Amino acid sequence: MIRFILDNDAVDNAELDTNVSEDPNYLVNNLKKISRSKPLRSVDADANFDITGTMDIGQEVQALVIARHNFSAAITYQLFLYSDDNFSTPVADYTPVEYPVTADQAATSGLYEWGEFAWGTIAWGADKPDLDNRKFYDIVLWLSQPYTIKSFILRLNLNSGAIINPFYCDEEKILCDGSVTDNPTYPIITCDMVSFGGGTGPAAESGMPYYEVGRLYLGPYLEPTYNLSAGHGISWSENTTQYRTTSGTLRSDIATTNKAFQFSLVTIPESDRIDLHKQLITKGLSEDFYISMFPGDTSTTKEIDYSGMVKLTKMPKYTNYISGYYKSNFVMEEV
Repeated sequence: MIRFILDNDAVDNAELDTNVSEDPNYLVNNLKKISRSKPLRSVDADANFDITGTMDIGQEVQALVIARHNFSAAITYQLFLYSDDNFSTPVADYTPVEYPVTADQAATSGLYEWGEFAWGTIAWGADKPDLDNRKFYDIVLWLSQPYTIKSFILRLNLNSGAIINPFYCDEEKILCDGSVTDNPTYPIITCDMVSFGGGTGPAAESGMPYYEVGRLYLGPYLEPTYNLSAGHGISWSENTTQYRTTSGTLRSDIATTNKAFQFSLVTIPESDRIDLHKQLITKGLSEDFYISMFPGDTSTTKEIDYSGMVKLTKMPKYTNYISGYYKSNFVMEEV
């Protein structure tokens, strides 16, 4: 069944904090933003990397998305939920299970690892290094029931060797410890962590490893009574421009490629229409939300392809075709 995570007040209206040193340009409140160039980035390593949130008004939650992170499989995580705003009263009937960051654990842990994001220099700006080999993932956790909370702790357990994706100079492959390697891939290395460009010498030129999260969702999910109809589509959009040189060569100015979704719900009961309309109209074309068109599908690849952070590119119209039932088309793109 298709699921929308539309209400994210437990993050966007919360007071967020973290126990690690943040890069001054990439602070914890960036978790409320969808900009690819403004993630939360840690610049030190701790036994536990905590992201915490407190709120004045209780918020319902039933899903967690850790979007566009760069964690390795050596990391595990736990979500702690509290009914008060000072992390002292755990919600009833909820156990903060420690989940692994591995796709093959999905069947038993409820953890899902989404697709790779290989971001190029255009998306980050000309002053950023080549990111073609950096891999970013989403983690989605569906809880068994909704809980009302006023505070939460998302704890990332940083095990030995869990630091991933240190930058190195392409030609000499200088690692964060100053050594040189012939390894063509980004190895897993444990070393002191500083912000990109900090310090001096080869390590500073190549950059240091760090932990990074691009967006955080924590809220209820909306699951319509009836699933999407046949004929749904997934495609890719990009803003690459092409032109021919005077000699006739077709050249391209490479830009970003993003997923685009189009689907229909042709059996929408009145109660579902009210919920969808109420929440999507507040999002409009300007605010992001998370969608999973096939949550828990037996095909992991299918689930990955049909999920992501999106914005509507066209406002849906609800057409009544029989008493109490509606149909509508939905068009959206990855942010």
